[in-house]
Amino acid sequence: MRAGYGRGYYGEGQLAPRRSGGGGWFKVVAVVGVGAAVVWLLWPRSKASPALALHEPPPAPPAAPPLPAPAAGSEGLDQVARSRGFASTKEYEDAVLEDARELRAAGAKVDLGPHLQHLESRLLTS
Repeated sequence: MRAGYGRGYYGEGQLAPRRSGGGGWFKVVAVVGVGAAVVWLLWPRSKASPALALHEPPPAPPAAPPLPAPAAGSEGLDQVARSRGFASTKEYEDAVLEDARELRAAGAKVDLGPHLQHLESRLLTS
């Protein structure tokens, strides 16, 4: 019989006893990590949980403060013009008309506020 050849040959290294201990810590860490992930996913949470807040839409921004309502007559319009940095009511009205014309040229529908209704005829003529 020839040594080392044939159907029943396993070789010297295969018959030697194996040392156990390779990868023991890796298996423990893997099992603990998978278990922690499962517990984290299945743990019941309240609605106020920060983890769930990531998927909610952001809150709406606060509403812009309303424009000051002018008093009756040119006195109120004068106050509005000064509060917005214009030296006179005429400058304010001209700026409003210029902006309204640009918006209409771009295709927007422009409605003047109640305190600027007297400018409607100037807006339509140009």
